Amino acid sequence: MNNDIKTNDTKLAVDIDENELVQFQTRYKDERNAHKRDLSLIFDVWFSQVCVVWNEALNNYDNHIRWTHDQLYQLLVGLNTHLSLRDALILSAMREIPMESLITLITEPMTRNSSELVRMTLLEVFEDNSVRPDIERVMCAIHIISDLEKITPQSFSAGLLSMKAYWLWWLGRINEAWKVNMEALSIDDKYPLSRIIFSALEHDIYPAWCRERLRKTVTTSDKASDEKSS
Repeated sequence: MNNDIKTNDTKLAVDIDENELVQFQTRYKDERNAHKRDLSLIFDVWFSQVCVVWNEALNNYDNHIRWTHDQLYQLLVGLNTHLSLRDALILSAMREIPMESLITLITEPMTRNSSELVRMTLLEVFEDNSVRPDIERVMCAIHIISDLEKITPQSFSAGLLSMKAYWLWWLGRINEAWKVNMEALSIDDKYPLSRIIFSALEHDIYPAWCRERLRKTVTTSDKASDEKSS
């Protein structure tokens, strides 16, 4: 029997069993708690192969991923309980990251190398207007996550939606980012990344590469509204 599940193909898309997903999550938490002195090993066992599949897809601009049953459930559990996995996948869509570095981000997120990679990426996003998105790479990630979101129980969807909202923000597609992020908050109004994105959007905080254009758009829109109301 073929248990592979292919994204971006509605004929093969199946609904994720929420009870089984909860069981996977419980098993992960039990294993994590039982091996607190060697968490990097647990993270590696649970998530490293997921990262290989993900990174190869992005590097090849291929959003037709064929996940195994376990990989799909591990991915969704990780995005819901291991925020380093979510953050690493977000960063990997924004810039090409060597596989070894990506796995280190997930298994050893507090190391100096991991912290420096995150710091440099965020510095580019907020400070360097010469750094622009690889639109094809980011859209590939958005398509993969969108396909997964369609078959994922709502209780596990806030993380997927917040990832999508962040990438849309990075692309400068602010109205879409607002819409998707509000959908995430409607599922879990305390989800940390969704709250961060909400605050950024509310305060007109944009990526450096499109900040000037977007702020001019907002200013022009405000002026037009003022003139209309007067």
